[in-house]
Amino acid sequence: TMADFPVSQVMTRLSTYMSEARERAVPEDVMERAKRHVLDTFAAIVSGSELEPGRAAIRFARAYGGKPAATIIGDTTLCGPIEAALVNGTMGHADETDDTLAPGPWHPGCNVVPAALALGEQFKANGVQFLRAVVLGYDVGTRVLAAIQSGIPNSHKLSYGIGAVFGSAAAGGAIAGFTPEQMRWTLSYAAQQSSGIESFPRDPDHIEKGFIFGGMGARSGVTAVLLVHAGWNAVHDIMTGPDNFIVANAPKGEVDRLVDGLGMRYEITRANIKRWTVGQPIHAPLDATEALLAKQRIDPEHYLHPKKRGDA
Repeated sequence: TMADFPVSQVMTRLSTYMSEARERAVPEDVMERAKRHVLDTFAAIVSGSELEPGRAAIRFARAYGGKPAATIIGDTTLCGPIEAALVNGTMGHADETDDTLAPGPWHPGCNVVPAALALGEQFKANGVQFLRAVVLGYDVGTRVLAAIQSGIPNSHKLSYGIGAVFGSAAAGGAIAGFTPEQMRWTLSYAAQQSSGIESFPRDPDHIEKGFIFGGMGARSGVTAVLLVHAGWNAVHDIMTGPDNFIVANAPKGEVDRLVDGLGMRYEITRANIKRWTVGQPIHAPLDATEALLAKQRIDPEHYLHPKKRGDA
């Protein structure tokens, strides 16, 4: 009962901050960054819709159907918000141009933005509320990962799937206008759905990777929000007390990291927008190669085999 396990100060601060996010002003430079990352994510979804993960996602949307309430980007099909978040999220990671966030690490845009979009349509959020919700999603997903960081390195868990569900749930809860108590319940449903195995390098066609990095977290976060909106309650503080989320993932985890710099350090300002359609660790070598070629005024085609250069 509540008397047995009171809500911790950390959870009170976090859930109150989350609840106030929809109506709380965000610094102008942070809002500008949010606009850029939203546009970047939409572009990633549009381009991804034409690749195999995107085609697979749209096939699912058309076959599954659901309540025609939410937009599928790149298609005329309408779905329910849960399916739309899954489909748009999967497409968002299809071509590896979606943004990344090194603290975590995770890919926030391809799940937070689709979740906020799907629920924004249902709850009739305006543009400012939508952007504030996205900013909150980046903040919460990153801090949850920071709290369990000691349990992720050298494990088989996938940080990308964990950050994704909490970021999506936080953004969706802000869109829905949840109270602090509803936010706490939403976090509990997100915790129960947080998952992912570090097996994605073996994925043959990048379809499953699109799901576990983008679609899965967006779907699960939206589900958590809609359950609470339908009147479901849950554990009041999943981050402390017996069998809590942090202990389950990292015995040496740090619950205080959930609120570290909250309201002062906006994680979206630390996110990276990609220039290349490759994983983030490869960007620095590609940037360096491009800079060296430009400095030496060497045409990249110089390094192609003579038969491909047209010299033969």
